[in-house]
Amino acid sequence: PEKQPEKTEEPAKEEEDEEEEEEKPEKKQNKPPAEEEEEDDGEDKHAKHDEYIIANVISVRELKKKKGFFVCEVDTGADEYNTIVTNCNNLQADCKVIVATEGCMVGGKDVVREHVQGEYSLGVICSQVDMGWEGETHLAVLLDASCSVSDPAPASRKSPLVKKAVKAVAKDEDEDEEEAEEKPSKGSAKAKGKKGKA
Repeated sequence: PEKQPEKTEEPAKEEEDEEEEEEKPEKKQNKPPAEEEEEDDGEDKHAKHDEYIIANVISVRELKKKKGFFVCEVDTGADEYNTIVTNCNNLQADCKVIVATEGCMVGGKDVVREHVQGEYSLGVICSQVDMGWEGETHLAVLLDASCSVSDPAPASRKSPLVKKAVKAVAKDEDEDEEEAEEKPSKGSAKAKGKKGKA
């Protein structure tokens, strides 16, 4: 009678060992998708850009002469703020961005001091496309507030310093809606005027 209980214990131990072995591969399969992607593409999410730096936007104002363009004062850590003209429409004061200063290359072109839409521009506020990432040309890459001005910019879109792309401020959307409402009324007034003349 004593031998029978021993035999029942041994299969129980074997079953426990088999369960433990089965659990180990499951743990490897439960990796977060982000980690698997990083291993697949080999991209270093902590890589820094060789030329571009982090800057803080001090002010943003829309150009009156050219709709869709903005003049920004940015702090790059230099003695004076840089003025940059951009078409990135998701900017606001006190946000951190990636800037290519004079002498850098963006999209195969040298960044130089130049007149853009009647204003001097001393650099480029980088969009997702400027960084060589998938995305839109009119959305600046926004960075976490903890970033330090004049530090090398993150080179990877997977960097923890890079915020997700956010569309333009709601104020711009409201203006677009107001314009859309005004246009039909103007068009209908012209149409009425033409009918009366004929």
